Amino acid sequence: MRRKLITGVVIGLVLVSLAAAMVFQGDTGDSADREGAGGQIAVIRIEGQIVSSSPGGFNTGGVAAADRIVEELKRARENPDIRAVVLRLNTGGGTTVGSDEIGQEVERVREAGKPVVASMGEMAASGGYWISAKADKIVANPSTLTGSIGL
Repeated sequence: MRRKLITGVVIGLVLVSLAAAMVFQGDTGDSADREGAGGQIAVIRIEGQIVSSSPGGFNTGGVAAADRIVEELKRARENPDIRAVVLRLNTGGGTTVGSDEIGQEVERVREAGKPVVASMGEMAASGGYWISAKADKIVANPSTLTGSIGL
């Protein structure tokens, strides 16, 4: 069991690294343009059921609150040191409103000139798929469960 967990973590890190490499592959600016621009990549996790806002209180784990995720995306968009965003998704979806709020902010990040890569984990269905479709690139394991019925 522990070996499988370690293998899963290593595969996840490799996928995120590959996604970052794909984002920067097309960068043709000279080194003077890149100096001082920073090279950080924001990794934003969307895990659990997507809802519009954090419910607060006890036992709120496993919820992907759109208000929190939108705020993280906004900070990444406004931070000049962050050059790209990786969305790490492991969600079966959730509310239409929450998914759409996240998707709109992903579009704002892209409009600001920052590439967005969706890295699908075990599952990126419904709202997770919707959000991923807003990214510049999608990276998924061949066994990732994805698709949509509602959204």
